[in-house]
Amino acid sequence: MSNTHLGREIWRAKLKKTWNMAKKLKIMENEKHLLDDLKNDEITEKREK
Repeated sequence: MSNTHLGREIWRAKLKKTWNMAKKLKIMENEKHLLDDLKNDEITEKREK
């Protein structure tokens, strides 16, 4: 395996890792918004009673 090929493989692995972390963060962020929405709905329901 040539040096450039090895370097490319390392770069690709790092990119994939970064991409996966970004996807996880995005999912976590979406879940947080869902939880916030649920909390807001509960607060609204309590106020309406």
